[in-house]
Parts: sequence; structure tokens; C-alpha cells
Amino acid sequence: MRRCRNLAVMLGLLAVGLLVESCSHANQPPPQAAAAPILPSPPVSTARIPLPPLAHDPALITNERGILAAQRALTELGYNSGEADGVIGPATRRAIQAFQKDHALAEDGRWRPRYDPGIAVNFRDAIAADIDLRPYWKLVHGPVLVVRGEQSDLLLAETLEEMRQRPHTETYVVPRTGHAPMLMDDAQVGAVRHFLLT
Repeated sequence: MRRCRNLAVMLGLLAVGLLVESCSHANQPPPQAAAAPILPSPPVSTARIPLPPLAHDPALITNERGILAAQRALTELGYNSGEADGVIGPATRRAIQAFQKDHALAEDGRWRPRYDPGIAVNFRDAIAADIDLRPYWKLVHGPVLVVRGEQSDLLLAETLEEMRQRPHTETYVVPRTGHAPMLMDDAQVGAVRHFLLT
């Protein structure tokens, strides 16, 4: 009975997540026309090429840290973005366009998050302190599966280990993933399925 209730709760959360995801894309502006083809730089040039002037796009990632993260992610996914230097040069732009093409996105070579960047606005004025949720965790009864992304900086490995000490708690760590795992590939879905059906 408890597993059925947990299944219903998980399915409800999944449905809400899918609804939020689909609604978050409903307000996005239509994709702009593809940019003019970008010619490769001569091999002797080592100068960094700045981004061309673009129409104001508040969702566009232009800071060095965001671009550096995108370059590393693209490289890990098999797209040659050149040197990970935090600057969008020709190699990075080609890698972004190849990624966009492979994922049926507008091939404009610009990097945008696939979430609402204003999601944290409500927390801007919040107290910058950790909140101890242990008392609430101890009130949870019944079996629980805690899923953590291996590279999460929100749910730390030490916290997961402490959570595991509660009876009837199983854990699953998704490799090479931050917070939060999307539960979209076979291994992740299989871990949840195994938990719910056994």
C-alpha cells in the first residue's frame, strides 16, 4: 500500500514537472532566423573573436563562467568547442550550432538556458544561511529513494550518507550529473522502477 502511495506521489510530481517544463517553453519568443554562416578564422590567428552585436536577449548566456561551463559540457558531449576559455569563438559557435542542429533547436550559435533564468528572483532577498531540514527528514516514514547527481553542490555526498542512515532509505547516485538528475535515461528510470516495484 505504501509503495502504491509513493508511486502515486512520484507520478504526480513527474506530471507537475512535465507541466512546468511545457509551460516554461510556452512564453518563449519564437526562434529568430539563423545567423549568417560564420567563416573559419585563418589558422595563424590566435585572437579571440568577440560576440557580434545581437538583439537584447535577457536569457542569453554571455558571462565568462556560463560560457566556460557550456564549452566544457559541449566537449564532454563530443562537440569540439576548442579551448575552454570562457569566450565564444568560432569553434565554440560551431559546436553550439552542431548541438542545436542535433537537438532540433534554432541553429543561431547562441547559448541559452533551458529553464527560466528568473527562477531564483524570489530568493534574492532570502537569508543566506543553510536551513537544517533534519527534523523534517526524521518525520518521514516508509521507504524512500533519494536520487543525487554525482556533481551536485546542493545535495552533498556527506548529506546523502547521513540520509541513508534512516531506516528504509535507498540511494541512487547518477554519475557525471549535477543537481538535479532529470530521470530521463534508461539507467535512471530503471533505478526508480526497481525501487517502486520491489
